[in-house]
Amino acid sequence: MDRQILDYLPQEVLIDIFTRVPIKSLLLCTLVCKSWHTFVTDPSFVIAHLNRPRTLSHNNAHDLILLRNYSEQRKEEVYSLRFDDESFREYQKIEFPFKSAANDFYRVVGCCNGVVCITDDQFRYAHDTVLWNPSIRKSVTLPKPRISEAKFEHVMGFGFDRKTNDYKVVRIVYIESRKRLEIDVYRFSSGSWEDISRSGGLGFYSIRKKAPQAYLYGAVHWFATDKRSGHHLVVSFDMGDELFRPIVVPDGVGTDLSCLVSVRPAVFLGDLALIECKISTGQENWSVWVMREYGVAESWTENLCLEVGQVLERMVGFRESGELLVEMSGGKLLSYDPETEKFTELEVDSNVSILTWFHAESYKESLVLLGRHGLLGSQVHGEKNRVERAGTRKRKARKNLLYYTDNDVHIREATLMRSSAMDMRTKVVLQDCAGVEDHVQEGRKESFRADVFPNSCAWRRMMSPFCSYGF
Repeated sequence: MDRQILDYLPQEVLIDIFTRVPIKSLLLCTLVCKSWHTFVTDPSFVIAHLNRPRTLSHNNAHDLILLRNYSEQRKEEVYSLRFDDESFREYQKIEFPFKSAANDFYRVVGCCNGVVCITDDQFRYAHDTVLWNPSIRKSVTLPKPRISEAKFEHVMGFGFDRKTNDYKVVRIVYIESRKRLEIDVYRFSSGSWEDISRSGGLGFYSIRKKAPQAYLYGAVHWFATDKRSGHHLVVSFDMGDELFRPIVVPDGVGTDLSCLVSVRPAVFLGDLALIECKISTGQENWSVWVMREYGVAESWTENLCLEVGQVLERMVGFRESGELLVEMSGGKLLSYDPETEKFTELEVDSNVSILTWFHAESYKESLVLLGRHGLLGSQVHGEKNRVERAGTRKRKARKNLLYYTDNDVHIREATLMRSSAMDMRTKVVLQDCAGVEDHVQEGRKESFRADVFPNSCAWRRMMSPFCSYGF
């Protein structure tokens, strides 16, 4: 398709066409010409692609789950996207480009719109926090937070502000020497942390350090305790107005003194839920409470009560069907159907490890973080990730030479050269870093065009993703 043809198509037609294209093909589109690169990485298209109807998605028949499996034996984190259907088969294997400084695994803070927030604080004091989009393999390393003293406890939350189209990370820090809370918010649009300790309104609520979050309705939720009364509750942090609010929990949740009790929030079929685990001598009970009407205390309903043995380690999460993902001793992952009360073992490579640690969340592929300006048009901040080169392929098409490096489905680097007789060379670089590096031009300042090698095998290779889309 000649670049000039795009100039005559209405914007809404272009958006309708390109939102139907898979992520992998859209990454290839950024390499075709400068106008396509500009269009695909434009913030307005990134938003349109994110909000596209599910029927336009190339995998609309299935939901996706982001699965992380950490092998204690091999000290290795394995990420993959899986179809959330009966087969639970692998949709895409994801290379994890980060290495924990503590030689353990990164803690997943949360996932929103295809962006995963991870931090290296599982077993140490750390300030390494990353926003990572695994589907396009882009990441942004957050700057060092304001509070970085040696002894502190903290809680983190990650979500999206729909009003400003901004991604935010909230960090609640308790410093032992000061005996008070400090609250900071990182905004992707500004690339910096801001102190909101005086306006946050956390008050007398105590949240357990590194407590897991549940993100829904534009707010992050943690299970907490009122220090004045000792009663348990859920504390939410609204990503829009950046205020904390309490949510009443069912009577008796987390208060059984006869056994060890742990409670964490979750999202169950779009509703706020609580997972309660009670452990006593030789017995373990799991309960799931669901808030059918958000913010209404009377709408809490006990959805599940399950007695488990010692072979089941913990509840990992929920599936779109309402089934539970359960981790079993020996590194196995099971799916439990509450209606039939049956467990099904899922085919997941656990690296034959004695101890594993699964994490699972629903996932939606997106282009967020693609391009130099991210979602908002603001400069992406952060350090560049190390670019690891994988298997290199070389193809030659007539007098035009196409070099590109890829790892599985992701193009790491592409160089498109026109023949020397045309006296023009254009180099396009797409790297795994905090944004996309601009093309480096030598000679005339023109982009690569289709008519450079219109019938070559290299051009057919670039256009092959569009064969099934009527191009």
